[in-house]
Amino acid sequence: MVHRHEGVYNGRYKLMNFYDLKEWELYDLKKDPNEMKNQINNPEYAAIVIEMKVELEKLRVQYKVPENKVQDISSPDATFHSATMRKNALKELTGIRPDPKSVGFKHFIIQPFFPDSLEFAKATYDCMYGQIKSEWIRVGGNIEIKVEVPANTSSRIVLPKGNLQINNKSVKKAACVKSYKIGSKSQEFELGSGVYTMILNQ
Repeated sequence: MVHRHEGVYNGRYKLMNFYDLKEWELYDLKKDPNEMKNQINNPEYAAIVIEMKVELEKLRVQYKVPENKVQDISSPDATFHSATMRKNALKELTGIRPDPKSVGFKHFIIQPFFPDSLEFAKATYDCMYGQIKSEWIRVGGNIEIKVEVPANTSSRIVLPKGNLQINNKSVKKAACVKSYKIGSKSQEFELGSGVYTMILNQ
């Protein structure tokens, strides 16, 4: 028996949502044509998972599929699409997530993803300290990122490597930036309360 599911395929990756089981599967058909290894929890595929979920949501909206239901699209109920799924996808794209070592978003992480198929993303999250905001938009060859860190909180920002300015200053010279680190593929740093505009040139 095959459980009810929905999915999307882009020529290489295949994403499936078994919504009755609340389980996801992702396969890299170039490396795994027989679909033997589910990559859904592999951090190396995190950006692919988000991009594929966004593509799935686009199809759900296009065909007016209600959340986690299979039905005749001629039904009047088919005008309702997945608001919850769209909200979760935007939250993932803008990268707002809790720090597992902190309580109540006193300290949180913003790690946005920038799929080539998207031009912008914007999301907010209401925590006990106020509203967290994260948004980005492509401007020419750059990505403009805006974040708002509520009062009495702090955030770790994780971005891809590249030339980065924050509030019109180099990230390495900006007084608001703490604990700057750069790795092989990413750069990260701490920000305190405030509103920040960043320009990333990859």
